[in-house]
Amino acid sequence: GLTGFAGILLVWFAGLRLFGREAAGYAALLLSSSLLYVLMGHLNTLDMGVTFFLTLGIAGLLLGQTESDTSKQRNWMLLAWAGLALAVLSKGLMGLVLPGAALFIYCVVQRDFSVLKRMHWLAGLTVFLLITAPWFCLVMKANPEFFGKFIIYEHYTRFTTKDLGRYQPWYFFIPILLAGMLPWTLLMFDTMFRTLRSSLPGKTFNAERFLLIWAVFIYVFFSISGSKLPSYLLPMFPALALLMGKRIAGMRERVLFWQITPAIPAALFLLGLGLNISKLADTPNQAELYPHYTVWLVVAALVSLAGLLAGMTLLWRARKPAAVVVLALSALLSAQIGLTGYDTITRERSAKHIAEAIRSEVKADIPFYSV
Repeated sequence: GLTGFAGILLVWFAGLRLFGREAAGYAALLLSSSLLYVLMGHLNTLDMGVTFFLTLGIAGLLLGQTESDTSKQRNWMLLAWAGLALAVLSKGLMGLVLPGAALFIYCVVQRDFSVLKRMHWLAGLTVFLLITAPWFCLVMKANPEFFGKFIIYEHYTRFTTKDLGRYQPWYFFIPILLAGMLPWTLLMFDTMFRTLRSSLPGKTFNAERFLLIWAVFIYVFFSISGSKLPSYLLPMFPALALLMGKRIAGMRERVLFWQITPAIPAALFLLGLGLNISKLADTPNQAELYPHYTVWLVVAALVSLAGLLAGMTLLWRARKPAAVVVLALSALLSAQIGLTGYDTITRERSAKHIAEAIRSEVKADIPFYSV
């Protein structure tokens, strides 16, 4: 949760330095109200933390490569190396491999390899190894099996095989991205198309093109992987938010009005889901619990609808800043209400309730298995 919140501040700061104050404000609002980003900020997984550190590394890279002062450039690049090192400590070699691959693709696409001359390799690798090497050395010394389990199984095997039982078809991430970017889904596609068309190869480092390449690469990389989870798309979201913030800053209100319109059917779907969730129950336990969730989903849907209509009204009246604030806050509030209400049905899945029910029956020397 803290790294998710820090990621919003980081996107604002990077946007401020790269694209200006207005674009930075919009980028922070968009990221803090994108459905998947909000949802994953509530789940105790490694993916939000590694997303923050990857974004820190990328932000340092972008600010360093666009900085003309050599001393400041070096400082930003050292921050980039430190961010990637912390990403490696968070979730393994992907913290270095993914940014490295994206940077190589950028160099090829832009026909600009001069960026490699400004990486400050010696100082950067020193910082990287000072942060990562001590822990890896100590853990491998204490656990001889660590290298094979972590480096081989959790990286190579996870990516190339279906052994982890998380295999999904190549199109698995399509609905997740479409729903996860709500209510800004159509704006995302418009922004990516505009960035692709406008950021042509040149002699100077192109931050917009790198952000686009990073987002697309993350999507393609994990679509190919033999292991897929919705949270794997998270590193895309800060980069897309930066690009979308810049796009909104230069966009006419009526254009954004029509791009927000498709979010209304999504809110109506949520309303229908809330009113009919009892019909989805497959077990007696679900049949007992699901009706308690109805009111939460209905309220979440109504808040979303009210925010969309209010925001679109403000856009029609050419009040873009106020409209984006209303749209973002209503989307965030709607997601929070839906998440809070989920507590009413957690007994279906939570081991906490099982443990409480069995506590008085199980003595210290009796093994207990929950299947």
